[in-house]
Amino acid sequence: MGRATYEVGLKDGLTSPYDHLKQYVVSSTLTSPDPAVTVVDDPGALVRRSRSRTAWGSGCAEAASWRARSATRSTN
Repeated sequence: MGRATYEVGLKDGLTSPYDHLKQYVVSSTLTSPDPAVTVVDDPGALVRRSRSRTAWGSGCAEAASWRARSATRSTN
């Protein structure tokens, strides 16, 4: 999920909103107080090294725009 989405829950004390799933937060500035949440600053690297073919995003407007910019650059 994106940092802004994650911070909404943090304000209410919710540090692991999807504790039944592997959780990744995309941010270059945030650290998570919960060991169940992994913060990554490069969403592309996360996708490339993922062995799963299924992913679900919550928020992630910035990560999605990164993906769109990356796809545009790779086809030019």
